[in-house]
Amino acid sequence: MSTETTAPPAATTLFPAPPASELISAHLRFHVTLPSDFHTTAEIVAGTDFIGQDRARAALELGLGITSSGFNIFASGLTGSEKLTALRDWVAQHAQDVQTPEDWVYVQNFAHPDAPRAIPLPAGLGCRLKHLMGALIKTLREELPKAFRQEAFDKEKTQLKEKYAAQAQALNEALETRAREKSFLLQASPGGGIILIPIVQGKPLESPEEFARLTPEEQREIEKNQRAFAEEMAAFPSRQQEIMRAMVEDVRQIERRFGDALLTPLQHG
Repeated sequence: MSTETTAPPAATTLFPAPPASELISAHLRFHVTLPSDFHTTAEIVAGTDFIGQDRARAALELGLGITSSGFNIFASGLTGSEKLTALRDWVAQHAQDVQTPEDWVYVQNFAHPDAPRAIPLPAGLGCRLKHLMGALIKTLREELPKAFRQEAFDKEKTQLKEKYAAQAQALNEALETRAREKSFLLQASPGGGIILIPIVQGKPLESPEEFARLTPEEQREIEKNQRAFAEEMAAFPSRQQEIMRAMVEDVRQIERRFGDALLTPLQHG
């Protein structure tokens, strides 16, 4: 059987309290220093500082001095202490001493529509740009259709179509001439393709039966010429597409020129 002993608590050393300071009447009276040259308090300019709030003022100066995003300032106080009014006045006064931040606007990026371009502008110009762009879009919606209905625009567009239609016709005629040199007649198929009809003794074959009645040597000669001419025809669709692309590009150039003629006065207006 074991016994445990507990040591008595250490004695606490007590020190006498300092003697109480005796207050005089001046310590118990609140003094306000006011200008001597006023008749009513309405003539006194209210102060803009936080009276007795040095730590609050230091915290505000620190918070407003942080330019990075993601930081907030939280203010608390007793109801009726006019803290919101005082804060607004203090922040407004502080804003007068700092540079006004730039405006940032987002504009369409036609090369990458999912990534609009951000443009910085001097303060106040962002709203002006928005207003001007709205007015420009309204004007363009009214004036562009009129520009493209002008007789001069239709005339140039018609001339271009006639020019490229002539080129396409010349290409078709050259292909038909080359086909006759190879003893073939070109015929368009319902599906938009080209059928090669053999020409024998100056006359095109009208049915597969006529081709079957030819001698084997004649059939092989026709098939040989057909394969050779088909290789030459392989470049024909791409040349047609080149003509169409050139025509579309020239039409767009005309549209741009008429559009520029409309936009230039608006840009300098």
